[in-house]
Amino acid sequence: MRKIRKSWALKVGKESNLVVELKVEASVPRSADLSCHVQGQVGVPSPPHTDDERYYVARMLVEHTVLPKLRPNLKLRILNMTIRRIASKCTVEVGKRGLAMPEYMWWEEEYIENPYMQALPMKDLNRRLFDIIVNSTEISQGGKVGVHAASDGVEWMRYLQHVTTEATTRELPYPLFLDKRYIPNWDKDAFTLSVKGEYSSRAYKALAKWGEKKGSKFYVVKYGERRFMDKFLKNGDILVSPSRSFDDEAYNQALRDDENSMSIFGVRTNDSNVIPAHDLPNLWGDRYLTRDFTSSMDRDYMLYCMGKTLSPTLFAHFGEGYDACVLIQDMDEFVKRVDEYTKAYFPPQDFVHAHGSVTYIDPLGAIQPVSDIPEGTTVTIPFLKHFRHAYQDEFRFVWMPKEPTRNFEKVCVSIGSLEDIAEIIQI
Repeated sequence: MRKIRKSWALKVGKESNLVVELKVEASVPRSADLSCHVQGQVGVPSPPHTDDERYYVARMLVEHTVLPKLRPNLKLRILNMTIRRIASKCTVEVGKRGLAMPEYMWWEEEYIENPYMQALPMKDLNRRLFDIIVNSTEISQGGKVGVHAASDGVEWMRYLQHVTTEATTRELPYPLFLDKRYIPNWDKDAFTLSVKGEYSSRAYKALAKWGEKKGSKFYVVKYGERRFMDKFLKNGDILVSPSRSFDDEAYNQALRDDENSMSIFGVRTNDSNVIPAHDLPNLWGDRYLTRDFTSSMDRDYMLYCMGKTLSPTLFAHFGEGYDACVLIQDMDEFVKRVDEYTKAYFPPQDFVHAHGSVTYIDPLGAIQPVSDIPEGTTVTIPFLKHFRHAYQDEFRFVWMPKEPTRNFEKVCVSIGSLEDIAEIIQI
């Protein structure tokens, strides 16, 4: 008999009339003052039989508290445990008074154990702060700025605490360590527009009205001005741009980026690989040897960008006057048409065509990427972007020349009416 029955484990934490009531002490090794007690109850299909199964139930309880994800070195000790049958079904319920330590203290200790930003220049520390703020910020109805703690599994508040802890170790008390020289130029960022007037309210109302429709769904979305979105819907007009054209001061900060390179902050090993700062051994010498290592492409490529998230905030992020979006509801057919109609401009014998979701990379390696690079593709950098753009949740089409070249111009391709596979929303 296995120590933990697989079929049993799959049902732990699901609705059940049988519950395990327990009180657990969670602690960080070598840090006796950093511990907390968690109490509550967990639904189980049958009583746990072994010590491993009892530990599994305790782990399930702790993972449902305000603690960050359970770290491999976090120790759990069961203080008491009882099993009883209840009238109403239960999944996992945590006692409101079960925690003795705020979550920010766990995150602070987590960074102290692994100070991966120790060698980061001050300007980069400031920029990282604002990158995290942008990813954790959303505009609510009425133009109010709100904060969401997680996006695609990323706990942004956790990494914000890491930054403030690093600032404290440099004796730069938060928020006084903010260096105005390195603050992003918000005047050129359309994000500020989303909190002005009724912009966000209009977007919320329009998206809410669309969401009320029975069977409403989409796979990718294109934001833009109504006049261009009308042409996109009726004619399938897509503007394919050279990758190098996006590194232009004319773009706001949501759109401007170097699409031809990717950097990692860490240490290069003897076999030419780079270990990100977050993954380095906790040795002072290694920390201060860290620096940027950049991989660049030897050619430009052609690019068409869309998104996978429908959000009121994104209208304003992408540009002033963005008052509409087109939702693609048949992705297979859309991809088929893009492939077919772009062959005349990017023939298969000269270009590799790929499409897929963007993977967002933290140069320090602290925020683990969710990779969705097209399987089997040799085109990698075009599907990698700095994590400061993670909130955009981008999907893109890429045409990569087989021979190095840098003389591309923007091309407008009409792939035919999309009215049978898409619809438009105006805010």
